Amino acid sequence: MTTTPEPLKGVPRIEGDTPPTFRGDHNALADWVRDHTGESVATAAALPTADNWIGRTIRVRAENTTWVFMGSALGWRPDLIARLAQPRSNTGVANATPVFLTGSVSGTTGAGGTLNHTFRTPFPNGCSWVGWTRTDGNAGYSPHLQGDPTRTGFSTFWPNSGNTKVGLDYFAIGW
Repeated sequence: MTTTPEPLKGVPRIEGDTPPTFRGDHNALADWVRDHTGESVATAAALPTADNWIGRTIRVRAENTTWVFMGSALGWRPDLIARLAQPRSNTGVANATPVFLTGSVSGTTGAGGTLNHTFRTPFPNGCSWVGWTRTDGNAGYSPHLQGDPTRTGFSTFWPNSGNTKVGLDYFAIGW
């Protein structure tokens, strides 16, 4: 079988007027699929620079994540959806499943400007990230995460806002 790369994805094609050899042609195609499915490389630096197509995915073992070829102008980029769905590498939990929580916090900060929040339902193992949008309508300083979030909650620090009524809606990611 004579093959040439298909212009968009490198799939082998039978060219010319040669009658097909079903077993040989099938095996050649099967070999190509085997070699191009579930591809992986050791590091992002080892991603191929040629013969790529938009949407090609390759697993980068050092990062334990999938990268996607976005075209010649953008090159390779981490697959953000796949990355979000993976636990952080430092979770210490094998094959941890991500857990997402949302909720609201409102209350009066302490004299030092701290407001603590306990999740309605604790994360099974831990929390790796919390983001929020203010809902209190107060002009002033934006809150900051105080310390690391835990499996049971998080603390916010509101600069120059001691004994002030505050509120926010949050989104938390854990495992």
